[in-house]
Amino acid sequence: MTTLAIGRRYLELQRRFPLRPIRDARAYARAAGVLDDLATVKEGRLSRDEQDYLDAVTLLVEDYDRRHPAFGPDRRTPLRKLKDLMDTSGTTQADLARLLGSRSAASMILKGARPLSRRHVRILADHFKIEAGYFV
Repeated sequence: MTTLAIGRRYLELQRRFPLRPIRDARAYARAAGVLDDLATVKEGRLSRDEQDYLDAVTLLVEDYDRRHPAFGPDRRTPLRKLKDLMDTSGTTQADLARLLGSRSAASMILKGARPLSRRHVRILADHFKIEAGYFV
């Protein structure tokens, strides 16, 4: 007989927001709060318990979003989406310049004087570990 070892941190998170289907806006807000707290931790810094919990909560939130399209489509511009990603991850303009290989391109993009190219979108999607279509 085998036993499943569950870590203390996982149980703490489970007490904060039990893993069960999200049925209303109040539960959604609680789940989103937990999700935000864990998603903003620097990559590679989450414990295995925290990562497992984050993965599970993400699935629950995504399921609620699919079932409740009242939030509507994301109407932010590609530039606004990029700036939000940068703010959330702590990415600076200098970091963006290194990613894109050009300080002037990073500056022009952030000022709105130059749109994101396909190459930029691929680089950014890869860096932030998101789908390239996010920037559309």
